[in-house]
Amino acid sequence: MAATLRPARSGSTATSFYLESVVWTAPRTRAVFGVRSEQDALTTRALAFNQGFYNLFRAHPGAAAAAGCGRPGGRVRRLTGPAHG
Repeated sequence: MAATLRPARSGSTATSFYLESVVWTAPRTRAVFGVRSEQDALTTRALAFNQGFYNLFRAHPGAAAAAGCGRPGGRVRRLTGPAHG
């Protein structure tokens, strides 16, 4: 299984999210990511789903806040990098 979790040219974060989190097992999506078989796609589906949301939240912190990833008091927690207070 030689799948990479980044398309060669996705065009946008929304496109990556859609491919990774919604249509991961579709033949065209498998071709974009180089996933060789439907079985490989099924095996990696949870990883791809998580990667799609990670990329979406990293690119759009407001989406993270809307999904409830913020701290009490309305501050959005950083998803990468050093922790701050």
